[in-house]
Amino acid sequence: MSLTVYLRGRNGKLVEVTESGELVSAPLHYSDPVFNLLDVNDQVYNFFRPKAGQQLIITGITASANRNVTTQTQVDIYEATSATSGTISKQIRSLDIAKLERSIEQGLNEEIRPGAFINAKCDDDDVLLTISGYYILQLPNAVGIPT
Repeated sequence: MSLTVYLRGRNGKLVEVTESGELVSAPLHYSDPVFNLLDVNDQVYNFFRPKAGQQLIITGITASANRNVTTQTQVDIYEATSATSGTISKQIRSLDIAKLERSIEQGLNEEIRPGAFINAKCDDDDVLLTISGYYILQLPNAVGIPT
């Protein structure tokens, strides 16, 4: 016995199933990569700013330490209360990267608190850092960043 079922999204579009029974899905949004060269020790670099009524979802982080790094550098990626704040409200990542090495994290799905700026800083220059993400409508029970 088979049962015919139709699934529709809010926009009325039907969900598709392949011949082998796999549900076809797509990303909610496509990621927007933001690149910064962290070339000054302890300098704050901003990657994303908050948007009213929205939340950021981080999908990827790629960091690479170039030949100017002495031996190893620590890169802090964090939520902050302003684009220039070096105060870490919530740590997202703390990466230790050796000279001429890289760290690649893809396929992330990390929810950032409403009102948070995403900043980064390192303790040795130069680090090439790309953070990818997209904005969604603010989740109903989301707790904003304390100011």
